[in-house]
Formats: sequence, C-alpha cells, structure tokens
Amino acid sequence: MDNKKQQNEAPAPEPKVAFDWMESKTALPDVFSSHFHLNWSSTDVRILFGQLKPQYGHSDTFMIEERAAVTMSWVTAKRLLLMLGAVVGKYEEVNGEIVQPKLPDAPQL
Repeated sequence: MDNKKQQNEAPAPEPKVAFDWMESKTALPDVFSSHFHLNWSSTDVRILFGQLKPQYGHSDTFMIEERAAVTMSWVTAKRLLLMLGAVVGKYEEVNGEIVQPKLPDAPQL
C-alpha cells in the first residue's frame, strides 16, 4: 500500500536559485550595432555584431565594421530568443509593426 501511495505523489518542486547581477571590476564597452552575423556549432552560438559605415572617399560604398562578438550556449540563445520576441511584441503593441525603413537615393548636385 505504501508503494502505491509513493507512486501517486507528485515530486517535490526543485528549490529556486537566485542569481544577482554584480558590476564588473572593469569598464564594459558600450557598443552600437546595425548588423549581425551568426555562426554556430553543436555546443554554442556566436553572434558577431557590426556597424554599417561609409567607405572613406566613396559615398555609395559601405562596409560593416566588426564591433563585438558574443558566444553563448544553445540554452542561453533560446532564452534570448524568447525574451527578444516578448520585448519586440510589447514594443509593437504600443508603436505599431516595425518595418524595414527605405533609404532614398543620394541627391544629385
């Protein structure tokens, strides 16, 4: 009888673990990115962030300058996906759908 009772009992919930953020001992870079590139392996995902900049001396040619790279586990990438989806959804609820802006042609002087 005791064996049946144990089989019907729900497992005890796992204890919650709190993770606090702490400030870095060194200054963190503040990076702007207008482009990104993804690479991955079976164990992690790497996001290379870049900034679109005009090529010096050529007003119609642009380059993407590498600004930062972040490598994370697949679990962290999934959590980032869910969080970004939620925050973009909330932004669009307030401001309307985000669309890719169109760039006008350069003026002819």
